Amino acid sequence: MFKRMVCFITLIVSDIASLFSALYLAYLIRKEVLIYVYSTFRVIQTPPFESYMINYPYFLGLWIIVLAYEKLYTKRFLWEEEIKHLWEGTSLSFIIAMILTFATRMYPLVSRTVIILAWILSLFTLPLFRFLVKKILI
Repeated sequence: MFKRMVCFITLIVSDIASLFSALYLAYLIRKEVLIYVYSTFRVIQTPPFESYMINYPYFLGLWIIVLAYEKLYTKRFLWEEEIKHLWEGTSLSFIIAMILTFATRMYPLVSRTVIILAWILSLFTLPLFRFLVKKILI
């Protein structure tokens, strides 16, 4: 029972770290890389990273609930199935996050480019972090 609880908590912490990493990396790409790729990004000011962190706990809770709904904390899957569930859960979470961003009129405080980049990056960071954590736990 204790081992299952430790694994459960470790997976949640890993998912939080993965999503934070994806968001921060997306922010850095938007702020430091895309200004050289597309000239419009030089003109449009990137909101400070703190504006993302204000709402991060709410979106993080949403992600954890959706991933739990996908049974990613309570059931064992084959690696391919787990990636499929991770991608479905992540995509659903980002769709809901985008809808909430526009419904609450938060869009001037956050960059849609950052949100979309964070979604794309999380499709890779979430499985990677989970794979590494599961290797450590086993």
